[in-house]
Amino acid sequence: MCWFPISTIRFSAESSTGLYSAPQIPRLYTSFDFSSLVDFWTYTCINCINTLLHVRQWYDKYRHKGLVVVGVHTPEFPFEKSTDNVKAAIKRLDVRYPVAQDNSYATWNNFGNQYWPAVYLIDASGNVVYKHFGEGNYEETEAEIQKLLAARK
Repeated sequence: MCWFPISTIRFSAESSTGLYSAPQIPRLYTSFDFSSLVDFWTYTCINCINTLLHVRQWYDKYRHKGLVVVGVHTPEFPFEKSTDNVKAAIKRLDVRYPVAQDNSYATWNNFGNQYWPAVYLIDASGNVVYKHFGEGNYEETEAEIQKLLAARK
């Protein structure tokens, strides 16, 4: 397990688009009484698009049970840095949870991430307790979400 300062993925305010920039990321959650799923993606990656369905389902199923889902849009290509393009993709792909736009790769680098898509589960103490890269292993990931949430009780 590795430790990650969860404060860097907190959110300060609601956004009508669900899109946040790096300076907005700190603040909304004031306690560590939650577990989180961090999903690194980019809107032109077919593997990322394929995993969004599952991430959205987990968000819908577990958000009222203490799971905070945060998308981190980290661009692979220069045109993916456009905020308007990311906003359009969020709407088109029906992404319902908050998304941080990580054009500078700050969050990506903090995680030591190297892949799209990548899912990290973080416990209420800020520890990364599970990670998965690429598509697949959806049942395993959901079981880890359930285990993470059960540990909060």
